[in-house]
Amino acid sequence: METLYADAYWIHEESPGGADLPSGLVNISYQVGSALGLAVMIAVSTATTISTLSEGIQQIVVLNSGFHTAFLGAALIAVVGAPIGPLLVAPAKNGRDS
Repeated sequence: METLYADAYWIHEESPGGADLPSGLVNISYQVGSALGLAVMIAVSTATTISTLSEGIQQIVVLNSGFHTAFLGAALIAVVGAPIGPLLVAPAKNGRDS
């Protein structure tokens, strides 16, 4: 929920008169980023599942290991990205904080 408030603030600060274009760019960024992230998680899960299937392990264990690997990868990306995010935020133009 905080990201919605941050986006609304950013859009308002960038173009108080017309927020149509910035709002559309933020929306598209979320949608494309989510789709790419999901595609990568599916690819990792599928690759792990296929490689583990050839080892002769039960199907449910193989499927679980694929999901486990995909979610660990997503968690790793979140842990690495969380401290980087605040560094990429531009300071306020008016000297106001947040």
